[in-house]
Amino acid sequence: MDLRPHHGPLAQVLCVVVACVLAACKGGGGGGNRPVPAVTANVASIDAIGDSITKGFNAVSDGEICPESEIENRNWSTGVTHDGKLCSDGGEGVFSHAERLECVQGKQIVHANPNAALSGARMLTEFADESTAAAGFLAGQPEPRYVTVLLGDDDVCAGTVDQVQTSCPHGADEDPQNHCRTTPLAFERELRKGLDTLIAVPSLRIGIAALVRASLLCQHGGKEVCIPGGTCQDFWKAAIATSVPDERGICGSLTADCSDQRVASAYQASKAYRDILARVAAEYAAVPEGANTAGGATKAPGVEVVFSDAAWRGRFDSEDVSCCDCFHPSVSGQDRLARVLLEGLTCGNGDVCCADTGDPIADGRCAVEDQSGTFVAGFFPRSHL
Repeated sequence: MDLRPHHGPLAQVLCVVVACVLAACKGGGGGGNRPVPAVTANVASIDAIGDSITKGFNAVSDGEICPESEIENRNWSTGVTHDGKLCSDGGEGVFSHAERLECVQGKQIVHANPNAALSGARMLTEFADESTAAAGFLAGQPEPRYVTVLLGDDDVCAGTVDQVQTSCPHGADEDPQNHCRTTPLAFERELRKGLDTLIAVPSLRIGIAALVRASLLCQHGGKEVCIPGGTCQDFWKAAIATSVPDERGICGSLTADCSDQRVASAYQASKAYRDILARVAAEYAAVPEGANTAGGATKAPGVEVVFSDAAWRGRFDSEDVSCCDCFHPSVSGQDRLARVLLEGLTCGNGDVCCADTGDPIADGRCAVEDQSGTFVAGFFPRSHL
Protein backbone atom coordinates (compact mmCIF):
# COMPACT_ATOMS: atom_id res chain seq x y z
CA MET A 1 0.00 0.00 0.00
CA ASP A 2 1.11 3.55 -0.54
CA LEU A 3 -1.00 5.42 1.96
CA ARG A 4 1.75 7.58 3.34
CA PRO A 5 0.95 11.11 4.47
CA HIS A 6 1.86 13.68 1.86
CA HIS A 7 4.48 16.36 2.34
CA GLY A 8 3.40 18.93 4.88
CA PRO A 9 3.10 19.51 8.64
CA LEU A 10 1.85 15.99 9.38
CA ALA A 11 4.78 14.30 7.66
CA GLN A 12 7.20 16.64 9.40
CA VAL A 13 5.77 15.86 12.82
CA LEU A 14 6.04 12.14 12.18
CA CYS A 15 9.77 12.46 11.72
CA VAL A 16 10.20 13.35 15.40
CA VAL A 17 12.40 10.88 17.24
CA VAL A 18 10.19 9.35 19.92
CA ALA A 19 12.59 7.15 21.83
CA CYS A 20 15.59 5.77 20.03
CA VAL A 21 17.39 5.63 16.72
CA LEU A 22 16.02 2.99 14.36
CA ALA A 23 19.32 1.23 13.87
CA ALA A 24 19.85 0.87 17.58
CA CYS A 25 16.47 -0.58 18.47
CA LYS A 26 15.19 -4.11 18.36
CA GLY A 27 11.65 -4.66 17.22
CA GLY A 28 8.77 -6.90 18.11
CA GLY A 29 10.50 -8.68 20.97
CA GLY A 30 12.40 -10.91 18.55
CA GLY A 31 15.27 -12.48 20.40
CA GLY A 32 16.96 -13.85 17.31
CA ASN A 33 16.68 -17.64 17.58
CA ARG A 34 13.39 -19.17 16.45
CA PRO A 35 11.97 -22.70 16.42
CA VAL A 36 11.92 -24.58 13.13
CA PRO A 37 8.60 -23.89 11.38
CA ALA A 38 6.31 -26.90 11.19
CA VAL A 39 6.13 -27.11 7.39
CA THR A 40 7.47 -29.26 4.60
CA ALA A 41 9.20 -27.14 1.96
CA ASN A 42 11.68 -27.29 -0.89
CA VAL A 43 12.63 -23.83 -2.15
CA ALA A 44 15.87 -22.55 -3.68
CA SER A 45 14.84 -19.01 -4.69
CA ILE A 46 12.13 -16.53 -3.73
CA ASP A 47 10.60 -13.24 -4.91
CA ALA A 48 7.54 -11.31 -3.78
CA ILE A 49 4.74 -9.37 -5.47
CA GLY A 50 2.75 -6.82 -3.52
CA ASP A 51 2.44 -3.27 -2.24
CA SER A 52 4.09 -1.34 0.58
CA ILE A 53 3.25 -4.07 3.08
CA THR A 54 5.69 -6.29 1.17
CA LYS A 55 8.22 -3.44 1.06
CA GLY A 56 8.16 -3.19 4.87
CA PHE A 57 6.90 0.39 4.93
CA ASN A 58 6.99 1.78 8.49
CA ALA A 59 7.69 -1.70 9.88
CA VAL A 60 8.78 -0.54 13.32
CA SER A 61 7.93 -1.33 16.92
CA ASP A 62 6.62 1.09 19.50
CA GLY A 63 9.58 3.18 20.67
CA GLU A 64 11.35 3.39 17.31
CA ILE A 65 11.71 6.40 15.07
CA CYS A 66 9.17 6.58 12.25
CA PRO A 67 11.14 6.46 9.01
CA GLU A 68 8.17 7.17 6.70
CA SER A 69 9.90 4.89 4.22
CA GLU A 70 10.40 1.28 3.24
CA ILE A 71 12.37 -1.05 5.50
CA GLU A 72 12.48 -3.87 2.99
CA ASN A 73 14.65 -6.23 5.03
CA ARG A 74 11.79 -6.35 7.55
CA ASN A 75 9.15 -7.45 5.07
CA TRP A 76 7.26 -10.67 5.77
CA SER A 77 8.24 -12.46 2.55
CA THR A 78 11.79 -11.84 1.31
CA GLY A 79 13.33 -9.89 4.19
CA VAL A 80 16.63 -11.30 5.46
CA THR A 81 18.63 -9.89 8.40
CA HIS A 82 20.13 -12.98 10.04
CA ASP A 83 23.63 -12.65 8.52
CA GLY A 84 23.75 -16.33 7.63
CA LYS A 85 22.63 -17.60 11.03
CA LEU A 86 19.86 -20.01 10.13
CA CYS A 87 16.76 -20.20 12.36
CA SER A 88 17.33 -16.61 13.48
CA ASP A 89 15.18 -13.58 12.72
CA GLY A 90 18.24 -11.35 12.89
CA GLY A 91 17.12 -9.84 16.20
CA GLU A 92 14.76 -7.23 14.75
CA GLY A 93 11.74 -9.48 15.20
CA VAL A 94 10.57 -10.37 11.67
CA PHE A 95 11.16 -14.03 10.81
CA SER A 96 10.34 -13.83 7.11
CA HIS A 97 9.43 -16.57 4.66
CA ALA A 98 12.96 -16.49 3.27
CA GLU A 99 14.41 -16.94 6.76
CA ARG A 100 11.84 -19.54 7.81
CA LEU A 101 12.43 -21.57 4.66
CA GLU A 102 16.18 -21.46 5.23
CA CYS A 103 15.57 -22.68 8.76
CA VAL A 104 13.37 -25.56 7.60
CA GLN A 105 15.82 -26.64 4.90
CA GLY A 106 19.04 -25.96 6.77
CA LYS A 107 20.55 -23.94 3.92
CA GLN A 108 20.48 -20.47 2.46
CA ILE A 109 18.30 -19.64 -0.54
CA VAL A 110 18.40 -16.89 -3.16
CA HIS A 111 16.10 -14.02 -2.23
CA ALA A 112 15.23 -11.09 -4.46
CA ASN A 113 16.67 -7.86 -3.08
CA PRO A 114 14.84 -5.68 -3.89
CA ASN A 115 11.74 -7.77 -4.40
CA ALA A 116 9.20 -7.15 -7.17
CA ALA A 117 6.67 -5.40 -4.90
CA LEU A 118 6.02 -1.67 -5.28
CA SER A 119 4.69 0.76 -2.71
CA GLY A 120 1.33 2.01 -3.88
CA ALA A 121 0.69 -1.03 -6.06
CA ARG A 122 -2.84 -2.02 -6.99
CA MET A 123 -4.05 -5.15 -8.71
CA LEU A 124 -5.51 -2.82 -11.32
CA THR A 125 -2.36 -1.00 -12.31
CA GLU A 126 0.78 -2.85 -11.12
CA PHE A 127 0.21 -6.59 -10.79
CA ALA A 128 0.94 -7.42 -14.43
CA ASP A 129 4.23 -5.50 -14.41
CA GLU A 130 5.28 -6.94 -11.05
CA SER A 131 4.54 -10.43 -12.35
CA THR A 132 6.74 -9.81 -15.36
CA ALA A 133 9.55 -8.59 -13.11
CA ALA A 134 9.27 -11.53 -10.71
CA ALA A 135 9.06 -14.04 -13.56
CA GLY A 136 12.14 -12.54 -15.19
CA PHE A 137 14.13 -12.71 -11.97
CA LEU A 138 13.08 -16.20 -10.92
CA ALA A 139 13.53 -17.74 -14.37
CA GLY A 140 17.27 -17.17 -13.96
CA GLN A 141 17.45 -18.55 -10.41
CA PRO A 142 17.80 -22.11 -9.16
CA GLU A 143 14.82 -24.45 -8.85
CA PRO A 144 12.49 -24.97 -7.04
CA ARG A 145 11.24 -21.39 -7.16
CA TYR A 146 8.68 -19.56 -5.02
CA VAL A 147 6.79 -16.27 -5.33
CA THR A 148 4.33 -14.72 -2.89
CA VAL A 149 1.41 -12.52 -3.93
CA LEU A 150 -0.28 -10.18 -1.43
CA LEU A 151 -2.15 -7.43 -3.22
CA GLY A 152 -5.52 -5.70 -3.20
CA ASP A 153 -5.67 -3.40 -0.18
CA ASP A 154 -4.77 -0.38 -2.29
CA ASP A 155 -7.62 -1.27 -4.63
CA VAL A 156 -9.84 -0.77 -1.55
CA CYS A 157 -8.07 2.18 0.05
CA ALA A 158 -6.46 4.32 -2.64
CA GLY A 159 -9.70 5.84 -3.90
CA THR A 160 -11.57 8.94 -2.84
CA VAL A 161 -12.85 9.85 0.60
CA ASP A 162 -16.29 10.74 -0.75
CA GLN A 163 -18.26 7.82 -2.11
CA VAL A 164 -19.75 9.33 -5.27
CA GLN A 165 -17.66 10.92 -8.01
CA THR A 166 -18.51 12.23 -11.46
CA SER A 167 -15.63 10.26 -12.99
CA CYS A 168 -12.58 8.20 -12.01
CA PRO A 169 -8.94 8.34 -13.20
CA HIS A 170 -9.07 4.86 -14.76
CA GLY A 171 -12.45 5.16 -16.40
CA ALA A 172 -14.69 2.11 -16.45
CA ASP A 173 -12.14 0.08 -14.44
CA GLU A 174 -13.08 2.08 -11.33
CA ASP A 175 -16.51 2.53 -9.79
CA PRO A 176 -17.57 6.21 -9.51
CA GLN A 177 -20.35 5.15 -7.12
CA ASN A 178 -17.90 3.43 -4.76
CA HIS A 179 -14.94 5.70 -3.97
CA CYS A 180 -13.40 5.04 -7.41
CA ARG A 181 -12.37 1.58 -6.23
CA THR A 182 -11.28 -1.06 -8.74
CA THR A 183 -14.27 -2.89 -10.15
CA PRO A 184 -14.35 -6.66 -9.51
CA LEU A 185 -14.30 -7.23 -13.28
CA ALA A 186 -11.09 -5.25 -13.73
CA PHE A 187 -9.55 -6.84 -10.60
CA GLU A 188 -10.10 -10.33 -12.02
CA ARG A 189 -8.88 -9.37 -15.49
CA GLU A 190 -5.58 -8.05 -14.15
CA LEU A 191 -5.16 -11.00 -11.78
CA ARG A 192 -5.47 -13.40 -14.69
CA LYS A 193 -3.07 -11.36 -16.79
CA GLY A 194 -0.34 -11.54 -14.14
CA LEU A 195 -0.90 -15.22 -13.36
CA ASP A 196 -0.62 -16.07 -17.06
CA THR A 197 2.90 -14.65 -16.90
CA LEU A 198 3.89 -16.42 -13.69
CA ILE A 199 2.70 -19.91 -14.63
CA ALA A 200 5.06 -19.92 -17.61
CA VAL A 201 8.05 -20.16 -15.22
CA PRO A 202 8.96 -23.82 -14.58
CA SER A 203 9.17 -25.26 -11.07
CA LEU A 204 7.44 -22.28 -9.46
CA ARG A 205 5.24 -22.33 -6.38
CA ILE A 206 2.86 -19.36 -6.53
CA GLY A 207 1.43 -18.44 -3.12
CA ILE A 208 -1.64 -16.22 -3.48
CA ALA A 209 -2.82 -14.58 -0.27
CA ALA A 210 -6.24 -13.19 0.49
CA LEU A 211 -5.80 -9.53 1.28
CA VAL A 212 -5.69 -8.21 4.82
CA ARG A 213 -9.15 -7.04 5.92
CA ALA A 214 -8.62 -3.26 5.91
CA SER A 215 -11.94 -2.57 7.63
CA LEU A 216 -10.51 -4.01 10.86
CA LEU A 217 -8.41 -0.86 11.20
CA CYS A 218 -11.44 0.79 12.75
CA GLN A 219 -11.06 -1.52 15.75
CA HIS A 220 -7.86 0.33 16.60
CA GLY A 221 -8.87 3.98 16.45
CA GLY A 222 -7.93 4.40 20.11
CA LYS A 223 -4.38 3.09 19.67
CA GLU A 224 -1.75 5.66 20.64
CA VAL A 225 0.45 6.87 17.81
CA CYS A 226 4.19 7.29 18.12
CA ILE A 227 3.72 10.97 18.83
CA PRO A 228 2.65 11.12 22.50
CA GLY A 229 -0.86 12.30 23.17
CA GLY A 230 -2.50 11.33 19.90
CA THR A 231 -4.60 8.39 18.78
CA CYS A 232 -5.01 6.67 15.44
CA GLN A 233 -8.39 8.31 14.95
CA ASP A 234 -6.79 11.73 15.47
CA PHE A 235 -4.07 10.81 13.02
CA TRP A 236 -6.47 9.58 10.34
CA LYS A 237 -8.46 12.81 10.50
CA ALA A 238 -5.29 14.90 10.31
CA ALA A 239 -4.06 12.87 7.32
CA ILE A 240 -7.20 13.69 5.36
CA ALA A 241 -6.93 17.37 6.30
CA THR A 242 -3.32 17.61 5.06
CA SER A 243 -3.53 15.31 2.04
CA VAL A 244 -4.19 18.04 -0.52
CA PRO A 245 -4.87 17.75 -3.40
CA ASP A 246 -6.12 14.15 -3.67
CA GLU A 247 -7.63 13.99 -0.16
CA ARG A 248 -7.16 10.24 0.13
CA GLY A 249 -5.76 10.38 3.61
CA ILE A 250 -4.84 6.99 5.03
CA CYS A 251 -7.55 4.75 3.60
CA GLY A 252 -9.75 7.82 3.98
CA SER A 253 -12.72 6.11 2.36
CA LEU A 254 -12.81 4.05 5.56
CA THR A 255 -11.04 6.04 8.27
CA ALA A 256 -12.67 9.44 7.68
CA ASP A 257 -15.08 8.52 10.45
CA CYS A 258 -15.14 4.67 10.61
CA SER A 259 -18.93 4.83 10.32
CA ASP A 260 -20.96 1.66 9.83
CA GLN A 261 -21.49 2.63 6.20
CA ARG A 262 -17.78 3.07 5.54
CA VAL A 263 -16.89 -0.14 7.35
CA ALA A 264 -19.49 -2.13 5.42
CA SER A 265 -18.43 -0.61 2.10
CA ALA A 266 -14.73 -1.35 2.65
CA TYR A 267 -15.54 -4.87 3.81
CA GLN A 268 -17.73 -5.62 0.80
CA ALA A 269 -15.08 -4.41 -1.63
CA SER A 270 -12.39 -6.44 0.15
CA LYS A 271 -14.63 -9.51 0.25
CA ALA A 272 -15.32 -9.27 -3.47
CA TYR A 273 -11.57 -9.20 -4.18
CA ARG A 274 -10.91 -12.02 -1.71
CA ASP A 275 -13.50 -14.22 -3.40
CA ILE A 276 -11.96 -13.54 -6.82
CA LEU A 277 -8.48 -14.42 -5.54
CA ALA A 278 -9.73 -17.71 -4.07
CA ARG A 279 -11.74 -18.73 -7.12
CA VAL A 280 -9.12 -17.83 -9.73
CA ALA A 281 -6.32 -19.43 -7.71
CA ALA A 282 -8.32 -22.68 -7.56
CA GLU A 283 -8.92 -22.53 -11.29
CA TYR A 284 -5.23 -22.06 -12.09
CA ALA A 285 -4.24 -24.76 -9.63
CA ALA A 286 -6.49 -27.20 -11.49
CA VAL A 287 -4.93 -26.53 -14.92
CA PRO A 288 -2.74 -29.55 -15.85
CA GLU A 289 0.91 -29.04 -16.71
CA GLY A 290 1.26 -28.33 -20.42
CA ALA A 291 -2.36 -27.24 -20.73
CA ASN A 292 -3.56 -23.71 -21.40
CA THR A 293 -5.42 -21.30 -19.18
CA ALA A 294 -8.52 -19.46 -20.33
CA GLY A 295 -6.18 -16.65 -21.35
CA GLY A 296 -4.09 -18.96 -23.54
CA ALA A 297 -1.00 -19.25 -21.30
CA THR A 298 0.66 -22.65 -21.01
CA LYS A 299 1.30 -23.99 -17.54
CA ALA A 300 4.96 -24.95 -17.25
CA PRO A 301 6.19 -28.16 -15.59
CA GLY A 302 6.37 -28.09 -11.82
CA VAL A 303 4.11 -25.06 -11.35
CA GLU A 304 1.93 -25.11 -8.24
CA VAL A 305 -0.69 -22.50 -7.34
CA VAL A 306 -1.78 -22.33 -3.69
CA PHE A 307 -4.18 -19.96 -1.96
CA SER A 308 -4.22 -18.96 1.70
CA ASP A 309 -7.08 -17.28 3.55
CA ALA A 310 -4.96 -16.78 6.68
CA ALA A 311 -4.40 -13.03 6.32
CA TRP A 312 -8.15 -12.55 5.80
CA ARG A 313 -9.46 -14.82 8.54
CA GLY A 314 -7.11 -13.82 11.36
CA ARG A 315 -7.85 -10.82 13.59
CA PHE A 316 -4.80 -8.65 14.03
CA ASP A 317 -4.11 -6.89 17.33
CA SER A 318 -3.25 -3.23 17.96
CA GLU A 319 0.42 -4.14 18.40
CA ASP A 320 0.38 -5.50 14.85
CA VAL A 321 -0.39 -2.01 13.47
CA SER A 322 2.45 0.46 13.03
CA CYS A 323 2.20 3.38 15.43
CA CYS A 324 3.72 5.56 12.70
CA ASP A 325 0.70 5.65 10.41
CA CYS A 326 -1.92 3.40 12.04
CA PHE A 327 -2.13 1.43 8.82
CA HIS A 328 0.89 -0.61 7.81
CA PRO A 329 2.01 -3.70 9.75
CA SER A 330 4.40 -3.12 12.60
CA VAL A 331 7.31 -5.48 13.24
CA SER A 332 4.83 -7.68 15.10
CA GLY A 333 2.37 -7.49 12.20
CA GLN A 334 5.01 -8.39 9.61
CA ASP A 335 6.11 -11.34 11.72
CA ARG A 336 2.54 -12.51 12.14
CA LEU A 337 1.91 -12.32 8.40
CA ALA A 338 5.04 -14.38 7.82
CA ARG A 339 3.93 -17.04 10.28
CA VAL A 340 0.32 -17.48 9.24
CA LEU A 341 0.98 -17.31 5.50
CA LEU A 342 3.72 -19.94 5.73
CA GLU A 343 2.32 -22.31 8.36
CA GLY A 344 -1.36 -21.40 8.51
CA LEU A 345 -3.26 -20.78 11.73
CA THR A 346 -5.71 -22.54 14.00
CA CYS A 347 -8.66 -20.38 15.03
CA GLY A 348 -8.56 -20.41 18.82
CA ASN A 349 -7.23 -18.57 21.82
CA GLY A 350 -3.82 -18.03 20.24
CA ASP A 351 -5.09 -16.85 16.86
CA VAL A 352 -8.57 -15.37 17.08
CA CYS A 353 -10.30 -15.54 13.72
CA CYS A 354 -13.21 -13.52 12.42
CA ALA A 355 -16.41 -15.50 11.88
CA ASP A 356 -18.36 -15.15 8.65
CA THR A 357 -21.83 -13.98 9.63
CA GLY A 358 -22.94 -12.54 6.31
CA ASP A 359 -23.37 -9.12 7.93
CA PRO A 360 -20.92 -6.64 6.31
CA ILE A 361 -20.86 -4.36 9.35
CA ALA A 362 -20.29 -7.18 11.82
CA ASP A 363 -17.78 -8.96 9.58
CA GLY A 364 -16.05 -5.68 8.76
CA ARG A 365 -15.48 -5.16 12.47
CA CYS A 366 -14.87 -8.82 13.38
CA ALA A 367 -17.81 -8.52 15.78
CA VAL A 368 -18.16 -12.30 16.01
CA GLU A 369 -15.03 -14.27 16.86
CA ASP A 370 -14.25 -17.76 15.65
CA GLN A 371 -12.34 -19.84 18.20
CA SER A 372 -13.65 -23.15 16.85
CA GLY A 373 -10.29 -24.80 16.27
CA THR A 374 -10.66 -24.58 12.48
CA PHE A 375 -7.32 -24.77 10.67
CA VAL A 376 -6.67 -22.22 7.91
CA ALA A 377 -3.82 -23.36 5.68
CA GLY A 378 -0.76 -21.33 4.70
CA PHE A 379 1.31 -21.68 1.55
CA PHE A 380 3.10 -24.89 2.61
CA PRO A 381 1.80 -28.17 4.04
CA ARG A 382 2.22 -28.69 7.74
CA SER A 383 4.83 -31.26 8.71
CA HIS A 384 2.76 -32.08 11.80
CA LEU A 385 -0.42 -30.78 13.40
